[in-house]
Amino acid sequence: MLKRVPVQRLRPGMYVHDLNCDWLDHSFARNRFLIKDQATVARIRALGVEEVWVDASKSTVQLDDESPEPATHSVSQATVAASPTQQPAPAEEKRYLLQLRAEAAQTVETAMEQCRLGKPIELREITPIVDDMLDSLERQPHALVSLCRLRNKDRYTFEHSVSVGILTSSVGRSMGLARHELRELALGGLLHDVGKSRTPSRILNKPGRLTEKEFVVMRRHVEHGEAIASPIEGLTPEVLNAIAQHHERLDGSGYPRGLKDEQISQAGRVIAVCDVYDAMTADRCYRAGQEPGQAMRMLLEGCGKYFDTTHVHHLIRCIGIYPIGALVSMASGRLGMVMRPGEKGLLYPVVRVFYDIGRRLHLDHHDIDLSHAADECIVGYEAAERWNLDPELIPQPE
Repeated sequence: MLKRVPVQRLRPGMYVHDLNCDWLDHSFARNRFLIKDQATVARIRALGVEEVWVDASKSTVQLDDESPEPATHSVSQATVAASPTQQPAPAEEKRYLLQLRAEAAQTVETAMEQCRLGKPIELREITPIVDDMLDSLERQPHALVSLCRLRNKDRYTFEHSVSVGILTSSVGRSMGLARHELRELALGGLLHDVGKSRTPSRILNKPGRLTEKEFVVMRRHVEHGEAIASPIEGLTPEVLNAIAQHHERLDGSGYPRGLKDEQISQAGRVIAVCDVYDAMTADRCYRAGQEPGQAMRMLLEGCGKYFDTTHVHHLIRCIGIYPIGALVSMASGRLGMVMRPGEKGLLYPVVRVFYDIGRRLHLDHHDIDLSHAADECIVGYEAAERWNLDPELIPQPE
């Protein structure tokens, strides 16, 4: 249960659900955390807020009976998270999702840093992020997935883990899995590369192709991940399988064990598909990411041999052949930006047309829902550099 608690009544043992201020207005690594000492209480009071939201179910101390009952009006992202099915305004939801994504990446980074220092991963610091991701997917199935396109190549390892966590839980949702199964997929996605915390940085961050010897070292991150995750109390076999099997392939050509077909768990199969897709489409320090269509074609070509066909098809259903944020050319000779799912879903998106290719001329923006456009369709992906387009004049998804 969430309760508003005046900052003067905060004490160690209370679990802060929301600091009731913008993520950029505080110096805490996360918006949600357990207050461990009086110094943390003092830092919260110094923010200048009057009240924060505390989760009684995650606190290790009893909340005072005088604590106000949960309010029903909107307060920062707490209201968004407290009511999973509530539909907030688009701008509010996007702001919340950007904060959630940044917080998730910071959580993964912190977990990997703990591993480097030989400390155990605190599962209770990760599970709230997982629940927030699943609640967001319940409210807006495509909104969080669309943020996977936003990347910082210098933080690839952390942001890749977040994207895989989002994509795997989205695929699981498309498959109709139960909530506890979605939590396992999301947690497995966030932690699937945790073994890279033991990979030498000169190899992990090398700005170029790895040598054969370096690749052997890199591949060991799977075994390192198993060793790190196995002692963590509370991790289910499916989460451990996700970490141990995300590089296995149906024909036995994967690693580290060369598992085949049914030897690979469902979690291992799902994360394998999402891991490859996100890795292929991400910009790295040594190469530009492939267009989503190219990555999809590669996955489809590998169906039945490397990847589970059902899971590839569910991924396509989740992100569409032309994902939100993709720059595309139209049959009419115009350029457009994929903005959101159309009435018939992501396979027929809403495209914001803004440029005439033949005349090399910017147009007044207007949206076309391809669900109803019999005389218009997408013919392919485009790169802004090809047309010398000013990034400021390219419409972006809301």
